[in-house]
Amino acid sequence: PTRSKLSCLSWNKHTKNHIASSDYEGTVFVWDVNTQQSVMEYEEHEKRVWSVDFSRIEPSMLVSGSDDCKVKIWCTRQDSSAIN
Repeated sequence: PTRSKLSCLSWNKHTKNHIASSDYEGTVFVWDVNTQQSVMEYEEHEKRVWSVDFSRIEPSMLVSGSDDCKVKIWCTRQDSSAIN
């Protein structure tokens, strides 16, 4: 995984062992804190990702916002953005 500077972290309130992170390279990760491994990696943003947050209603959904002026909605069951 990345060695880039982190910009944001978000705990999944439903799946307690998952956190999401975003970084200055434009990557969004979902991590399993029990195994300390990345379970998903999304590289669709073209610039630094400032914000990432899990849905409070649907545990598999998260959103990210970037300096590329795009907001992307991700589903942890898919390898690419669900909506962008």
